[in-house]
Amino acid sequence: MKQNKLVSNLASLILLVIFLGAFFMISLPDKQTFDWTPIVESRQSPIPELWEHQGIYIELNNQHQLVVAQDKLIYIGTDSPENEPFHVNALDKSTGTKIWQYGTGDENCLATSASLIFVGGVGKVDALNLDDGSIVWTTNLPLTRSVTKLLVRDNILYVDTVSANHFLLEIESGKILQSISYPNDNVPIWSDHQMNFVLEGNIMYFQKQFKFPDSETELTAIDNLTDTRLWSVNIPSISRITANSFGAYLLTLDGKLVKFDPLSGDKTEIIQFDPAPILRHYTEEGTAWELGYHVAVDASNQLIFVYFEDSTQLFAYLLPQE
Repeated sequence: MKQNKLVSNLASLILLVIFLGAFFMISLPDKQTFDWTPIVESRQSPIPELWEHQGIYIELNNQHQLVVAQDKLIYIGTDSPENEPFHVNALDKSTGTKIWQYGTGDENCLATSASLIFVGGVGKVDALNLDDGSIVWTTNLPLTRSVTKLLVRDNILYVDTVSANHFLLEIESGKILQSISYPNDNVPIWSDHQMNFVLEGNIMYFQKQFKFPDSETELTAIDNLTDTRLWSVNIPSISRITANSFGAYLLTLDGKLVKFDPLSGDKTEIIQFDPAPILRHYTEEGTAWELGYHVAVDASNQLIFVYFEDSTQLFAYLLPQE
């Protein structure tokens, strides 16, 4: 009898734990179930856009979520926020027309080469054909969870992960060239989660503390050939930087799209958006949601793209030619 009573009590306890666990799981904020109703109805700029989409949903993420590759603008997001998973979407960069979609909802970050788009997911990297989004190769990374950052450099794909190792992959085949343990006291610069790192031509751009847009962030340009610092500025940014051979671009807290000259660091204000971005949204329950803002520029310096999560708007602009 005592044994049966003990089993019965144990079963009841297990059921209670399961119930409480389910309750807290439901109660915890989940970005996928966040109310995506636009906080700002419409954002304006004095420059006519080439095209604009509203109802685009791209999460805040510390890595690339919006990139330009050849004739396409590629982002991780959705246009149907009702509990839909986010996918990799490719748009015609000149018209905004969707060309293809790929993914399972586990995609975290993007990088590009001349002919491929690389997608970091959970424990793997996919290389996609830019033309149609078909898989060229998939590499499963042993004993890893999410891929957190991708970087293409000297025909090698650097892969940062939530694990004890980072990886170097061959771009064309996805073959693992090296699996390197993270040193305890010397995390590689490209893998530092507190820093945005962009390599463009012979210039390396470092954006420190880009995750904390409450305060000014430091943007530094370094000559990759001589390891010489070219310039450094402090600016209250709300997006991570994007760059091409003409300069580095970002969106500021007060709604300015600005460009920095690659050699001098001279700043040019391109567009003033109104109203300025909303840094955080507070729900009725008092939960604070940080909102995502993204900028991408094409290599030819003809087009630039700006995304505002608070109004769910994705803009394409023709850049003024000097």
